[in-house]
Amino acid sequence: MIKKVDGRILFFFLLAIGFIITACGTLEVGMEPSGSLTDPVEVVTQTAVVTEAETPATLTMEATQAPTFEATVALTEPTADEESQDEPTPVAGTPSEITTLDETWSKYTNQQLGFSINFPGTMVHLFGSCTWNEEEESYRPELSFVPVEIFEDGDVVYISSAYYHELTGPIKKTDAEGGTRTTFSECQAVENSLLLLGDPENPYQAKWEIVAAEVHDDEELDVFLKSRYGAGCTLGEKVMSGQDGVYDIRIQGDGKDMSETLCPLNYGTVVKYYPVGNKVIAWDTGQSVTFSADVSYSVTHDEEMIDSFRFLTER
Repeated sequence: MIKKVDGRILFFFLLAIGFIITACGTLEVGMEPSGSLTDPVEVVTQTAVVTEAETPATLTMEATQAPTFEATVALTEPTADEESQDEPTPVAGTPSEITTLDETWSKYTNQQLGFSINFPGTMVHLFGSCTWNEEEESYRPELSFVPVEIFEDGDVVYISSAYYHELTGPIKKTDAEGGTRTTFSECQAVENSLLLLGDPENPYQAKWEIVAAEVHDDEELDVFLKSRYGAGCTLGEKVMSGQDGVYDIRIQGDGKDMSETLCPLNYGTVVKYYPVGNKVIAWDTGQSVTFSADVSYSVTHDEEMIDSFRFLTER
């Protein structure tokens, strides 16, 4: 009886051990997915795709492209704080800016040459448009408002009209008394450009040609004046301007009297000298008004533009 009982116990004991071994093997297989080597690869790939979508190559190209004048002109409204601040120090590589001041005026700032000046949005131009004269059978120029535009050419800045009208198709006619006159059969609008502005023989231009140069003392300033206005033109009085540290320069002849003077200036000039910055900027205003506010030339912008000129001095 005892032997039978022991056999059964042994039988059930062996059966239990087999069951436990089988269960443990199944548990080990069921845990395998959580330790799979394929899942981390998928995560890295997805992360890489998301990163590429967020930082496309075009953004890098745009950030590194060299700015052009047209792309960098900023038309922004100045705040009261900005208007009260001194002019900023010029920064190499910084593009020029145009800032809208009000309905009439804008401010042009050239960081490379280190100055700013206000200019009007429009000007009256002698060749702003054309009209057909039936009696003369010819086109004739007509005073008209045209937009004002800034043109940059290295150390030279032009303030002029965006366009003008040119009379073309000339025809010479002889009258009964033997006199001759020229009529024009056509009139065309011409978009202004540096090439046209640089032509001294162009009769259609109304412009200011602002020239900047580097000078380190009065001797070099005198050389600049001679090269610009003639060998007989010398450095005259230096008068403190409306900007601290900046002088308005008077030009004089080197002769003892007018008969010996070799500097016969018969037109308006502006010469601004900033000794601390070693800079001189000059332009000619001509014999008459350049930037008129009305067709009668009774209201002009020239003086306001000159008064608004500022060197970009250090803070």
